[in-house]
Amino acid sequence: MSNSTIVAQATPSGRSGVAVIRISGPNAFLYAKKLSRFSKKTFHHTVRLLPIYDSNQQVIDKAIFTFFKSPRSYTGEDVVEISCHGNPHISESIIESLRSLGASMAEPGEYTKRAFLNGKMDLSQAESVALLISSRSKDAALHQLNNINGAISKKIKTIRKELMVSLSSLEFELDVSEDIDTLKTTIRKSLKYINNNILHVSNLVRSHARGSVYSSGIRVVIAGAPNVGKSTLSNRLLGADRSIVNKTAGTTRDTISAEITIAGAPITIVDTAGIRPTSDKTEEAGVNRAVSEIARSNLVLSVFTHNTQAIDYAEDREQIMVYNKEDEKKYSGSDKNVISVSALKNTGIKKLFSAIEKKVNSALPYSEDTLINTERQKSALEDCLVFLNKSKEHLESGGLSLELATVDIRSAINSLDAFLGKVTTEDILDHVFSSFCVGK
Repeated sequence: MSNSTIVAQATPSGRSGVAVIRISGPNAFLYAKKLSRFSKKTFHHTVRLLPIYDSNQQVIDKAIFTFFKSPRSYTGEDVVEISCHGNPHISESIIESLRSLGASMAEPGEYTKRAFLNGKMDLSQAESVALLISSRSKDAALHQLNNINGAISKKIKTIRKELMVSLSSLEFELDVSEDIDTLKTTIRKSLKYINNNILHVSNLVRSHARGSVYSSGIRVVIAGAPNVGKSTLSNRLLGADRSIVNKTAGTTRDTISAEITIAGAPITIVDTAGIRPTSDKTEEAGVNRAVSEIARSNLVLSVFTHNTQAIDYAEDREQIMVYNKEDEKKYSGSDKNVISVSALKNTGIKKLFSAIEKKVNSALPYSEDTLINTERQKSALEDCLVFLNKSKEHLESGGLSLELATVDIRSAINSLDAFLGKVTTEDILDHVFSSFCVGK
């Protein structure tokens, strides 16, 4: 780990009431004191209103300096947070002055990476920091905060502890004990632990589907022929006039998207151009985009009316058939799964929302509080599950297979260590933290 002192703006760039500049590293206190010409001794949680001098020794602002003494800081290092006025020229000048004193610009995610390397959090918690920042719904944010507070880590550590008990007991029996009855008891207890943890790990692997929905959201595409009321329906679902509505067919030439929350999950509603053969190049581009949106959708609202057929283009996608313009003519078809609405008169919309919510909930089968979030976490737990099942088979076989069982249990433990980041490579760390913003 680098011994450099790093600096970056922790708040978004632009004009605001306050901007926060964060310094972390062995010289954080020294650089902050030079910046402010503050000479008194500082302790953990020392807070001071101090002037800030630029490289020309001119006062450019007064700011609140908060000092965090190692290891009681976010990164585990000496940290100073400077809360200045939120003018980009001021914050940029402060950062440049700190760089002239010897600080380096922080890389994306470097603060959290240092927190991980200094033992302030494990790798799964660090991943949840980035996901919390990018959360697109309240429920998603609560789940990430739950993981940052250690909910998933505690579960993994409990599983690991039980596997360590099984491993140590089996190795003792194989290496030291000669009591056959005690060995049988140890095998029986180990199988109980392993069966329980196969269940726990399997549940956590399944939770990835729900975690992915909270992280990435669900894309709902409204599609159909021209002039079936897609844009009116989109506006009704969003509760805002985002799409232009016109009686002329082919008004929508591009995709228009906006977000809502359903069942706690972020939902992106996408209004698309009407799909039909056309010689108009601009409209053709809109049709092509509509087809592309259908291909990347999680759910299609296939809209049709009394004088327009549903288009056969989304057979391989999850879809809800929506009959629109029931104010002009009631739906007379036999398909009971069709949702009949009038987007113009706002009838049937609650029923459509309920149908969408049902589809969303079917994509969120896991209902426990702790969720895994990333493919890396899922892969580590899938590896663990493979080794647990192999160790179970060896324990049930008995004899010489018992030694193979201990090898597999140890491999399962190593997979859990990889989940927590106890055993990892620099490439994996670079991949994890590269998605972070610079100030985190």
